[in-house]
Amino acid sequence: MFSRPDKFNDPFDCFPAGMKLKSERKLRLIMLRILSEYPEEARAECAKLGWKYEQVVNDIRSGRRSLDSHRKAILKSDGHGFQEYFAKEVAMISLSSQRDNLAMWSYYAEKHAGIVLGIKTRAFLPMPLYKVKYSRNRPRIGQHETDEDNIRKFTVKAPAWSHEREWRFTEMIDNIRLYRKFRSLASWSDERILWEIEPSNIECILLGIRCNDLELLNIVEHFHLANPLCPILKAERDCNKFKLNFTNWSL
Repeated sequence: MFSRPDKFNDPFDCFPAGMKLKSERKLRLIMLRILSEYPEEARAECAKLGWKYEQVVNDIRSGRRSLDSHRKAILKSDGHGFQEYFAKEVAMISLSSQRDNLAMWSYYAEKHAGIVLGIKTRAFLPMPLYKVKYSRNRPRIGQHETDEDNIRKFTVKAPAWSHEREWRFTEMIDNIRLYRKFRSLASWSDERILWEIEPSNIECILLGIRCNDLELLNIVEHFHLANPLCPILKAERDCNKFKLNFTNWSL
């Protein structure tokens, strides 16, 4: 399932820091680029402040007016503008390279009552995954941004999340809708964009220690019937350590 950045549990996630610029001229050039690339958002922001979009563009281009108010309203140097725009236009799938993390089973899998799917990502996703970097410093909006640069802004998190060993697939929502496997099972207003998974792309199915919900087990059975070679494993408590062990489980 694709998720929107503004719905994440970490308020710093996908929320970059502001720019560091040495000259007002560079700031003017960047603001002009933002105004030209995102005219609808810029016009809406100008309207809130009682400004005319065309007049703002002319003022910034000519240098007739101070940039202080424009910078706050359009660029929003603390990163709000960037985050607010991309939170509406970008969605992502978050995955992990580990399957036995006790904390993640607790808060992502219904307190060990849910399931975890092992996915063959190369066959499942049309574009590469990005490994999340964990840093004490927030990513900073640069002076010359490309699509690749923007994607990288969404792959930096605080060290407190490093135990997740996260990988992310990030894409613009309009592009997601063009993919053949896209299937909208709920409106985006409900914060869901679901992606169809072929049973052959499921590498394994892991059941939590407390997984005994009949409806959930019926879903597991459905996947298994479509891909009988897919192993089903059940989590168990280790006898001596704070550790999960997985054993084969049959329907």
